[in-house]
Amino acid sequence: MAASPRNKPASLRARYLLAAAVVLLVGMGATGIALERSYANGVERNIRDRLEGIVNQVLASIQEMEDELSVNAVLDSRLQQPESGYYAGLISNQYEWLSASSVGESKASIPVLEPGSEYYRTPGDQHRRYVYAHSLSWETVSGNVIPITVWSSIDRWHFTQEVSGFRTDLWRWLLGVATILLLLQAVAGWLGMQPLQRVSRQIRAIEQGNRSGLDDDYPVELKPLTDNLNALLSSELAGQQRYRIALGNLAHGMKTPLAVLQSVLEKPDLQAHDKDQAQEAIVELHGVMRYQLERAASAARRTISEPILIQPLIERLVSAMEKVYAGQQVELSTQIEEQCRFYGEQRDFMELAGNLIDNACKYSRGRVHIQANIVAGDTRRPGLLLKVDDNGPGVNQEEFQQLLQRGIRGDEKADGHGLGLAIVAEIADAYQAKLKAAESTLGGLQVAVEFPGF
Repeated sequence: MAASPRNKPASLRARYLLAAAVVLLVGMGATGIALERSYANGVERNIRDRLEGIVNQVLASIQEMEDELSVNAVLDSRLQQPESGYYAGLISNQYEWLSASSVGESKASIPVLEPGSEYYRTPGDQHRRYVYAHSLSWETVSGNVIPITVWSSIDRWHFTQEVSGFRTDLWRWLLGVATILLLLQAVAGWLGMQPLQRVSRQIRAIEQGNRSGLDDDYPVELKPLTDNLNALLSSELAGQQRYRIALGNLAHGMKTPLAVLQSVLEKPDLQAHDKDQAQEAIVELHGVMRYQLERAASAARRTISEPILIQPLIERLVSAMEKVYAGQQVELSTQIEEQCRFYGEQRDFMELAGNLIDNACKYSRGRVHIQANIVAGDTRRPGLLLKVDDNGPGVNQEEFQQLLQRGIRGDEKADGHGLGLAIVAEIADAYQAKLKAAESTLGGLQVAVEFPGF
């Protein structure tokens, strides 16, 4: 059943743009609120400075005549204009003065102040003005002291108008900047998604048979993904190739037994030895089929396999070989790094190591040494080096290459079918491991298998 449109998962680009938009809007909103609040606080501080300046102007304009005070009309022009929103006044026991702008306006309510004190009030529910007052004692020329209070006030709408204008400009600019940044984020998201789009196109080309793998020049963040995909593709191709080879080998290996069976069955009267011959051909057919199917099923190099500690596996193999070769008194020793791991099928490692150790015990003169080390490198998973040494007669390189062929034995008198090293070679090839032979420090043959890291 097809998924409904509402259940369709959002694309990475849509998720990226949505996340970028949310972060951008939240960031711009918080920035705008912080700037607006900071500006409003600055405007309020500036208003108090203005009020103090007006009071200082009034004080500077006071004139004294025969112990009477008056205020010169030459003051801030805003105090001369009605409805300017700027007001000032002077209060004393004998004299009261109001600026021309206060005509028709209610006087500011000023509490009684002690000389030398100040008073400041911001607008509230009961008041619509900012008010500042300063009380002092004025000493006349004749020496009389007159207590006076000079005040100034500004309507609240000056503050709201100034802040509102700043707010409008601020949010207009922030909205413009946010739009530009969002467009840039969209372009950046498009550019950032290009490697993924490239992966998608190349996988589509692989599905259509136009490519065999992904490119190697992807960003470091995508390298693990592309490397694993390439490894899986390589593994699949290797598996297909091995199945084709196995089927070909199976067909080839069945020709002779089938021909024998056919010739036996065509005889008019079957004798006892004919039945034995037919039975041998059937047994050989079973052997060929089992061998080829096991080789075809052997795992190729796997990049997502669970790591397998090899020390317990080697110990199991050594224990089994000590029992098998108890009559030959073979001394087996091991030197295995504790953290050595094999990334693949346990059956493959057991078969590979088991055949190497079995061959070493079979052709040794009493001593076999097994060594395994971690191969560190510039890979996510380390490699593995497995060495099996014996003190037998040894072989040269040419003889060793011949032993890797199926059915070739180093000693025709020894038991076996000559498949051990051939199986080792096939498993090593499946895991892209290097199989080498060298002279052992024990005096015989050393067979080394190096599994690469990836």
